[in-house]
This record gives sequence, structure tokens and C-alpha cells, in this order.
Amino acid sequence: GIELVLQGTFEARLESWMQSVEDVYCEGAVDEELVEFRQDLRWSPAHLNDERTCETERCDVDEMIYDDWTCKLTYGCSTTCAYCMSPALVTQEQGLCISEAPGDLAICESELGGMLIQDMVFDERKGVRQYVEACAMPHRPIIDCQYPGQRIKRCANFDEEHCEGDPLGDLMGCQLSLRTCLTREECELSGYCSDVNIGLSYATGGTCVVTPLDDDLIQQGCRTDGLCFFRVDPAFGMEVRHRHGMLDLSFEGNEDYQDGSTLENAAADANSLLEARLAEEAESMTEIQVRLRSGGRLNQTECEKLDLGPPFEALWIEKANTPSACQRWEACCLLTRGDKCELFTAQVVDAHRHPELAKQRQMECRLCGGTWEKVFSWTSGEWRRGSLKSPERRWYEREWGSMNEWAAVVDIDIMRQLYENALETRIGRQRVNAALGLLEPLMSSLSIVAAACGSEAQQVDTQVWKLEEGEHGKAAPSAQVQLPSAIARLGSTMATSGLVSSGSVGDVTVKWHEFSTQKYGAADVEHVDYEVQIEPFEYHLAVASPVHSLPGRLNQVRSLLSGFMVAEDTTTTIGPAEFETLDANGIRGGYPAWFVNEMVNLGIDVEAQEAEANAILAAGAEARRQERLRAQAELAKKADASSELPEASIAVLLELIGMNNTKEVVDSSAFPDRGAPEQKDDGTMHLDSFTCRSIVPNKHGEVIGLIIGDCVRLHSTQPLENAVEICVPLTYASDEDLRILNSTPQVQSLGYRLDFARKTQVPDVYTTEAPSAPEAGLQVPGYLGQTVFAFEENPTYGRLPSGWSVFEPLNLEAELRDDGVGSRRLCSKIFDEEETYCPIAVLNISDTDKIWKNESGLPKIFGFDTTCESLDVALAAVHDAQVESSQVSSQKPEAKNYVPRDQQVSDVDLLAWRARGIQKVQGTSSADLLPICLPGNCLVSRGRGFQVVEEGAANGQCTILC
Repeated sequence: GIELVLQGTFEARLESWMQSVEDVYCEGAVDEELVEFRQDLRWSPAHLNDERTCETERCDVDEMIYDDWTCKLTYGCSTTCAYCMSPALVTQEQGLCISEAPGDLAICESELGGMLIQDMVFDERKGVRQYVEACAMPHRPIIDCQYPGQRIKRCANFDEEHCEGDPLGDLMGCQLSLRTCLTREECELSGYCSDVNIGLSYATGGTCVVTPLDDDLIQQGCRTDGLCFFRVDPAFGMEVRHRHGMLDLSFEGNEDYQDGSTLENAAADANSLLEARLAEEAESMTEIQVRLRSGGRLNQTECEKLDLGPPFEALWIEKANTPSACQRWEACCLLTRGDKCELFTAQVVDAHRHPELAKQRQMECRLCGGTWEKVFSWTSGEWRRGSLKSPERRWYEREWGSMNEWAAVVDIDIMRQLYENALETRIGRQRVNAALGLLEPLMSSLSIVAAACGSEAQQVDTQVWKLEEGEHGKAAPSAQVQLPSAIARLGSTMATSGLVSSGSVGDVTVKWHEFSTQKYGAADVEHVDYEVQIEPFEYHLAVASPVHSLPGRLNQVRSLLSGFMVAEDTTTTIGPAEFETLDANGIRGGYPAWFVNEMVNLGIDVEAQEAEANAILAAGAEARRQERLRAQAELAKKADASSELPEASIAVLLELIGMNNTKEVVDSSAFPDRGAPEQKDDGTMHLDSFTCRSIVPNKHGEVIGLIIGDCVRLHSTQPLENAVEICVPLTYASDEDLRILNSTPQVQSLGYRLDFARKTQVPDVYTTEAPSAPEAGLQVPGYLGQTVFAFEENPTYGRLPSGWSVFEPLNLEAELRDDGVGSRRLCSKIFDEEETYCPIAVLNISDTDKIWKNESGLPKIFGFDTTCESLDVALAAVHDAQVESSQVSSQKPEAKNYVPRDQQVSDVDLLAWRARGIQKVQGTSSADLLPICLPGNCLVSRGRGFQVVEEGAANGQCTILC
């Protein structure tokens, strides 16, 4: 019952009750003396027993402070400090009287009633353990501990390491405990280790962990030998425990039984076979009870004897109290989320005990793409000003209701399996990407070489030649025998809908946001796969070498030549002088005509005078004709020199009108200097030189940029609604490469910027149109005027050969980024998939503007030089080797001549033939195939025809040798 009393009455009753508790004692067996002892009971006031004290804000450095001002004036530590605690009550004596005097040692047990200690004891005066012989007198009051050789030993004298396990400490019952740090110095030296996440504490000094982590063992749970495996956090291994039951509760022991009979009864009363086996293997019932009460944890001895075979290793991990002890465990991390490692691999290493092994494992970890990290982290204490914090507690009123409730739960194991499956899928995709990144570029290159240089290529060449002979024109192989694509698949990455993330495929990074493929960023739609393909830049070297074939270039040439346009020549003839003849009546007062004629004649020889005048006129006409011819020749030279075309392009254009000697037409000194950087002569073939990589033209056919890395193509399973960002590694973006670029006169005048170019492949068939002819009565002087105004071309592809590429700057906001390991990447947002993007360095002008304008006031500059002699040398050698091994060379002598890259131009007749569909070489049936007889084969008579067989297999029946 509850009684209401006055405050004074309540305090009197409380004091009486506390005195009664203090007077409680127990009596032991009366042998030699009666021992009285007090129970460790004390009265504590009520705590959190009402709503106000439960939910009120408290100071974070002292929970007994509720006032905000007082809290802000109070300093405290963010963590607790360990200390050696005495179990004695505040009202009891805090210490033990010991004596090291020889006289007291002699009568320690007989007369002083003490205990003789001969063991290693911690000496707080020296800070170390040393051998001590002392008499411990627990019953002597501390106030009487004043004789020579006697001193007081207290629990507070022990440090954390020696608090428990010391003979004198154990006699006093000293134990390690935690309390608020009292000083700044003590706070800054304190802290805690994250090993608390694996269940380590001062109550549980250590646990047994097996590394590395194995999902099969964790899913299996407990094995038949009674060992159970549990995942630890962080995931660097598995905690091992014995499977245990409730033998200590289900069995009532009899103290009259011996250990053997007790264990037999325990095995008989076991609830399972595992419990019975546990009872059979144990040496005593105490061992079973200790194992059960410890939750099945292995002790240090059992852990060190545990052998699961390679690659597993058992480690005894103790509670860490210092930063060095906390951070000694190191391992290789494969997956990091934020600042936490989600997945460790291989075995954990104690770097303090095995530093050399740690260095070796660290090197292996980096080679595998992991990061070497510390398993646990140490958090140091912080001495700071207090602040009121919510206790995050809630007061619940008592009410009568059901003790249990039905609630939906989440199957953590199923969630873990789903997460691990998703993780394995992502890791598997990365492995596939790594394999593709290493093999696909090589296989693509080998396929191209095999298709271009193999036996099939020789058959195709022979078929094309025979088709040309039959059709009396030029032919080309069909689409079925074209070279394979140079694009290599690097891999793919998956984008979850509604999330902002990124993925790396090889060295290419793709970033996306929730609106990249959706207008509204919904998260409940199908995921998107981004596939990255790469095309090596080497396949596009010198594609701008034939300047005359670039789209728009001859339009500019025609514009320049139009400034020299003149009227066509006209011929005039001067007739002889005629005398005036009048009628008889006359016109001047009646003079007869004969009289007038006589007055005009005055005796002059008209015929002689006419002959003389004609001679003078003829001499002047010849002089004027010669002068006109000299002026026309000079004007023609100026017109031809104004084209700004390189010598190779002029040679191609003049060849169209039957002229083969370029030097007779244009002086080579008139060719513009394009300021190409000097190439080092180190004896190697510089296929990737500055001029070979100058492949980006503007709309006027002037080369204004060069490629600086491999091209990338992005494929998306859903069309892009907004941008994604790609980052492409650069091959030519070092400081030396940029210095060479800055040294060119074009960059010094106009500057440069980094951008991406869209690559478009020139199709097999495209139409060409002739340019507009000059107006009637006008003509362009010079030889180039005769061909450029008749040169057919396509506005998009010019006259570039089929299969070549055209590059168009996209004017994107590209950003150069360092990846931290010495290489650089070019990053930009793109808005179209299924396009090939190539990183370029381009002059800082619009691609619609000309490089040089009269109003610019700058010295005249031209586009980048595009010659690539080193590539021509390599291709010429390959061409010669193929021609020598092919029978086409014997049938077509002109095939022996290699055409340099800067003189390439598509054939208009061949394009027209392809457009009519006559280019098809191989039919759909075997009857359509033309007979092919390559060297080394022969024709053997078969029925009414011949069969092509190898000479060695003909058995001497060859009719005709191929």
C-alpha cells in the first residue's frame, strides 16, 4: 500500500531503513574464529522516474547539469577514460595494508593473520612489474598501517594494463572501469577504437576471428564439428564461436558426484547431439558452464590452435586501448563507400608484428586495384565546452495491454543475398570490361590486318580485276568483303533509374544524372546500360593530307582565282583608206568630183603609202600581242600561286588536264610555309607526328585542329533526353605536347582550345556535282583555273576516298582534368548517343570562319601542315609487298604504283558505277562466282570444264599452271 506522510517522517523512515541494511550480516562456519562481512548493498535515489527528468535536456559533458548557461560554462571530454576501480563502498576503506619488512614476513600468517605474497607485482613508484615478497593484511585498518616497512596499496595505483591480473589487485578486487575524464590532458590522451563494432569491450577482452571472409561458411552457419561463423563489421573476416546449448540450466548438478559422473549425467540429459558431444569433450562441468556463459566464444588458447586450412588464418584480436594497438591490423580493401571499406580481401596482417609481410601484401593489393587500409580506426577524445542536448528518450504512461504485438519484419538474410548478388554482378561486369579492354582492340586490329593481307584479300583483288576487264571500267569489292570495323568494344556500365552516379569502363568514365534518359527523372523505370566503344586514333592519321579532297577547299580556291578573272580576247582588222566620191552636182558649190579627187590626191602614191601604213600597223600588233602574252603568263602564275594549295594537291589537279610537271606551272617557292613543328630525327618512324595528326578542317577546307587521343563511341539502351558526361584519356596532352602546339604560328596568332569532334565516315557511294562555270565572256588565267572549275565534289565529303573520315568540331565546353597519376583526361557533356567523339586541340576560331582575313591586320597564316611522309613510307612498303605477291600486278602494271596519302582522290566514274549497283562482285549462288586461279594452283580437266586445285594435290594432272 501507499501511505502519505510528512517530509520529516519520510526522511526518518528512510534513515532507519538504510541503517537496517547496513546492519545485515551473514555468519560463517565457526571453526577458529567468526568472520563478519557486509553485503554490497546501498540505497540509490530514483532516476528518470517521471516525465520531466526523462525528457529534459541535459548537458553533454555532465548529465547532472540541466541549465544552459551552466552547461556552456562547463568543459568536459567527448569520451570516457578508463581507470582501475575499487569495489569498496565510499564508506569503506579504499586500500590494503602491505609490509615488506623482513620481521613482518616471518610472522605474516602466524601472528599478523595476513597472506604472504611472493609474485610479480606492479610497482607504481617505478611503473613496472617486479618480483615482490610482501605480507598483505586485508583485516588491518589502514589507519594502523604506519609501522616501518608498511605502506598502503590502492586500486588507483594501478594503470589500465595491470589493473586486473595483479596478485594484490585481485586481492583487493580491483577491476577496470570507465568514468568521465577529469582533466584536459587525460581527455586528449583517451579515446576509443572502432573494434567495438565486432563486440569487443572491457568485459569481453578478446575474440577469435578467421580471415578472409567466406560467404559459404557464413551461409552454412554452424558446421558439424560445432564451429559457427558470423560476419563481422567491418567485413574483414568471420567471428568463430562454439555452438552451445543450455546445459547449465537444464541440468541440476549434485555436489556429491565427481566430475566424471556429472559430465555423464550432462551428456545423458542433453537436448541435442551437439550438447552431448560438448559434454563428452569437456574436462569438467565448470568448462561447460564457462563456455555457455561466454556465448560460445573461443578463448585465446583455443583460437591459436584452430586450423581451418589455407587460405584461412585464425587471429586472436584483443580490445585495443591505445591508437597504436587499434591501428595495427591492416588489409586490402576492394570496395569503399564514403570513408568506410565495405569489402576486404585476403588475410588481415598485424603490421606491428609482421612489417615485411605487410609491405608485401600492400604491393600485391595495389597491383590488384585495391587500397591498403587499416581495419580499425581510433577516435581521440576532445576537450570542449558543453551544450544542452536532447536525451532522445520518450516517456510512456503505464497502460494495460497485450504484451506482444504482430509486426512485419525484414528478412535481413534475403536482403544480404540480394545485395551480394547485385555486387557480384557489378564486379563481374567490371571483370568482363577489363577483359574486353585488353583483348578487343587487339582482336579488332588483327581482324583488319587479316582481312587486308590474307588470302581472301588476294582473291577479292583478282575478282575485282576480272570484273573490270569484263565491264571495261573500274570496280570495287562488294560490301560483304569490306574491311572490318576498327571500333572495339570496351565494356558497359549500368545506370539505375532516378540516381546520379558514374561508371568507368577501362580508362573512360561516364557520368549521368536522373534526367539523362528521362524527362522527369522517375526511379521506377527500367535501368539503362551505357556501352563504351573505342576507336584508336591511328586509323585516322593523315586523313586530311589530300587537301584538294577536303570538303569546301576547292570552293575557297575558286574564290581566290575569281579575283584574277579577265575577259576573253577579241580580234579587230583595220581596212585601207578610201577617198570620198561625189556626184556631178557636187556638195560645195558645184566642184566636179574629178576636181575634188585631184585636190585630195596632190600627186601622192596611194598604194605605196597604203603599204607603208599596213607595215606599221602589223609591227604594232605583234608587239602588243607579245606584251599581252607576257602579261597573261604573269597573271596566270599569280593566279596559280594564289590557290594556297600544297604541291601534291596541285599535281593531282594538273594531272586531270594532262600535265605531269608541276614545276613548269608553279614555282615551289610560292608555296605557303605552314609552320609545322620540327620532328626529332631519332631513327624511328613517327606515324603519330604533329602533322600526321592534323586532321580537323573547317568549313573552308583549312586544317585547324589535330587529334590528341582515341575516339569514343557511346551506345545507350535508351535514347538520351539530356546530357551525359564522358571523360576520355588523352595520349598527347603532356606539357611537352602543349609546348609544341603553342610554338606554331597558328596558335601564337589565334590561340587554341580543347574540344571534341564528331567523326563521320565517308560512305561507299556519294554523289558529286560540278561547280558553276564562269560567266560568259570571262575566263580564269592559269592552269588551275582550267581544272578547279570543272572539278566535281560533294558538299559534305568533298572528294575524299570511301572509308575515310571527316571530323567536325562540336564547340563543346570541354575541361582538361588531371587524374592524379600523371595522365590527363578531357571531359565534356554530350547530348547524342551513337556518335563517335574524338578529343581534339583546335584553333580558337569558329569552324565557319577563315583562318586569315584581310581586316584582321595580322600576318597571313595558313592551316596546319598535313603531310605524313612516315606513314607513306610504311604503307608503300606494305603495298609493294602485296603487289609482288599478287597476280594482279602482272595483269595490271599500273597497280604497282603506290599513291601517296596527300594525292588520294575518289574516282567520279567509280562512284557513279557504285551508285548504279554494278560494283557487286560475288553473286548469291556458286554459278555467279568467277573462276580464280592463284599462284601455286593449276587447272585440272573435269568433265567439260576445269577445276582449280593445288599443284601438290593434282597428281601430275595439271593442264594449265596458274
